[in-house]
Amino acid sequence: MILFFLFGMVFLISSLGGLLYLIYWPLKIHLRRSGWLTYERNKTINRIYIAFLIIMFSLSIFFRNYRSPSKKRLEEISEIKLPIKLNVIKDEYSDYFPDDFTLEYKVDILEEDESKLIQSIQNSRFYSRNLENKAHIIDPTDYITIGSKRAFWTKSSMNYIFKSQNDGIYFSVNYDTLNNQIEYIEVSP
Repeated sequence: MILFFLFGMVFLISSLGGLLYLIYWPLKIHLRRSGWLTYERNKTINRIYIAFLIIMFSLSIFFRNYRSPSKKRLEEISEIKLPIKLNVIKDEYSDYFPDDFTLEYKVDILEEDESKLIQSIQNSRFYSRNLENKAHIIDPTDYITIGSKRAFWTKSSMNYIFKSQNDGIYFSVNYDTLNNQIEYIEVSP
């Protein structure tokens, strides 16, 4: 997938660059005839043009690898609202070739925010009281499907668990109520 993206970006930037050069070509001929465009000025313009193409390609790679903040991703996928004050313990993003990645995000929750967070979890559309304290491994029938999203929140003896799988990406949230910590893992195998 990344190779397709790179080839696509090279093609797009080259096409745009070629289009710009076609616009510049008649102007270049006119400027040469008038004597304004010397060999040195032409060389400078060509260097600027090549630098522009390199910068455009670099920016496209940068924006391709941009990701939204971990807190925002956690809130969007699990449909809960996290407290404003968090102590971030771990926020790691590992990118593997070509499209695989792992995101690990672990935060401490303040005690005064614990009840609001639990209320947010229990009010989630994906919260299932039927799965509370379930002893066996989660199976596909446990997921709640709303639109194109399949997920569930449930409560075990000491924590709240969220699981989701969408478009080949696995999401897992574990809220440890004993230690007041949330651990969020997102994996694209």
